[in-house]
Amino acid sequence: MAVLVVTIVLGVVVFFVLYKSPTCQDNKQNQAEEGIDCGGPCLTVCGFEVINPIIHWSRVSKMFEKAYRVTALIENPNVSAEAYAVSYLFKIYDEDGLLVAEDRGETFIPANKTFPVLSGTINVGNRVPAKAIFEFTEKPSWLETVPGAEVFIESIQFLEKNGLPRVSALVKNKSVKDIKNVELVVLLLDSENNLINSSKTVLDVVRKNSSEEVIFTWPTAFEREVIKVDIFIVSKLK
Repeated sequence: MAVLVVTIVLGVVVFFVLYKSPTCQDNKQNQAEEGIDCGGPCLTVCGFEVINPIIHWSRVSKMFEKAYRVTALIENPNVSAEAYAVSYLFKIYDEDGLLVAEDRGETFIPANKTFPVLSGTINVGNRVPAKAIFEFTEKPSWLETVPGAEVFIESIQFLEKNGLPRVSALVKNKSVKDIKNVELVVLLLDSENNLINSSKTVLDVVRKNSSEEVIFTWPTAFEREVIKVDIFIVSKLK
């Protein structure tokens, strides 16, 4: 009997020493997960539950002499799944289909939204870009959407000051805390909804219950008339 008691006690001790509680990083489907380390109590969304982002278009626009920018318009149809720091690649080609340049970066993919992705400034020398291709270079790691702060874009105005294009707007923070590093992108469109040009900027902070003015400028005039101005918040607001 004593041997049995000792054996049971030792078994209990060994169990508690070796036992590890299920987690969302143990590479096992446990604790009511819908897949390995995803779904159920885990914030990570299972891959079989999401739809790949839709790439609507990518366009090249001239910034100034020998310098261009590429803009892509992406749609995330997933209502409650977002992804952070997803790597992407722009490839820029000339009219003969020869590769001119590449531009790599990372982007936040917001849930249930259409949003733009912009390249950096691309210096092409004497080459003339004619088209661009955008692609994600990794599969997004999808997470359940976490509600962000209430920030709105108001009072959008386009004008030409001293012959140069300019867009201004108010970024209004209706939440109860300051929001830092608000990244914004503006798209300028013609009467046929084609991209004329784009730009991006970052507001260091938008104070709680207040508004901050954001201004976009371009160094040269446009060849087409601007009919529509869209401004997007492309960062996760925390």
